[in-house]
Amino acid sequence: MLTIIGSLALLLALLTLAVMAALFWRLELGLLGLIAFLPFERIPSLDVAGFTVKINHIFGGLVLLVWLLTVLVGKRRIQPNPLVLPTLLFMASLALSLVTAEAGQRAVFSLAATFFSVSLGLLIPQLLVKTEQLPLLLKILGATTLLAVVFGFYQFLGDLAGLPVSLTGLDPGYTKVVFGFPRIQAFSQEPLYFGNFLLLPFSLGIALLALPKLPWRRPLLISALVLVALAFIFTLSRGAFLGLAASLLVLLLILGKHLLKPKLIVIGLATMLVVGLTTVGFLSIARPGALTEFTSHVTVKDFGRGDSTVGRLSSWYQAVTIWQTSPWVGVGFGNFGPASLGYPAQTPAHGWPIVNNQYLELLAETGLIGTLTFVIFILYLLGRSCSLIVRQPRGTLLDASLVGATAALIGILVQYNFFSTLYINPIWITIGLLVALQNLVARIDKKGEAHEAS
Repeated sequence: MLTIIGSLALLLALLTLAVMAALFWRLELGLLGLIAFLPFERIPSLDVAGFTVKINHIFGGLVLLVWLLTVLVGKRRIQPNPLVLPTLLFMASLALSLVTAEAGQRAVFSLAATFFSVSLGLLIPQLLVKTEQLPLLLKILGATTLLAVVFGFYQFLGDLAGLPVSLTGLDPGYTKVVFGFPRIQAFSQEPLYFGNFLLLPFSLGIALLALPKLPWRRPLLISALVLVALAFIFTLSRGAFLGLAASLLVLLLILGKHLLKPKLIVIGLATMLVVGLTTVGFLSIARPGALTEFTSHVTVKDFGRGDSTVGRLSSWYQAVTIWQTSPWVGVGFGNFGPASLGYPAQTPAHGWPIVNNQYLELLAETGLIGTLTFVIFILYLLGRSCSLIVRQPRGTLLDASLVGATAALIGILVQYNFFSTLYINPIWITIGLLVALQNLVARIDKKGEAHEAS
């Protein structure tokens, strides 16, 4: 047994060294890897000392380490990032809240996990520095999204066929036993996290439709968007639906004259018909009444029952109550759960409660200082996007990507009203991607050069 463990450890060490060598040779591979591993938040993963180690944790840590080494040896220069100061102010406000944290160990862990995720976001603008990198990056994002979507469909059909959760990868709470049909989560922790991830590729895909010329075939993009839309529906995450609605509204406001063309309107209506009929077809094979249950959940007719609505309202009220005990710095980052239960000595078997509203959770845990610094950070980020978008669009891949990433972030911010976990790698990588796109557009605007990523 020890020999096997030793051999595996040696193999893992050699693999780590090989990855680091490849990254040191060409660090841009790290950017593509971070994008490729975006949806892999739960599968594959490993629980170590109460913490779930994910593949994007391991790879992201290696990319961070190699980037630091390349900077130290003078192989790379640190690229300017105007979001560094607002980010540091926000992180400082999180650290400040630790002075009131009774559950100190959980507070430190939450801060460390958030710092890591934020670091990955800050790393993206250091890696995406040329418009020529963008087409391949978008193709990698599309490929990994389709892989996750196909796996999600497998979960849906596999669960209906009676496959065990050990084969489908579904959490028991999302199988057909609960609603009469499975809620797909793909490689994500929950369906709402999967829906959260899909906001980025879907928003980018819609924005790219506005372009007169694409580096790949338009029917392929439309087909991919149909599949993503279907997967999105079967997450059955109302918060994600509202986030998507916000993203689409932003896209229409900015790109309406390019998207609301007769041909695209016909394609859009046909797509909606296909998605609708496919949804009804899938639900009809689940069980009698599944479509009614689906419609009831989407239209919030179950408002007076279930943790999805009643539980959220209760936790929101509790968050405000807890915030009032320490309005300026909160009760400590990561301490809502312990505070809501009276600081028990042991972690509950079902885990610590959360607010399911990131803004209220920040308010309760970090007070007005932490919440305001987060709002300042977000406003600065979105303001920078708006200042770059309001000019006359030039119809390039870079311009469309900036609009799509901005719309995706707004969708995420809307969905943040319905879940609360700050250290989610895909969200901070989305923020980092948006900053990198802003930097590229700003640099080209400053030089007065026309730009086209091809």
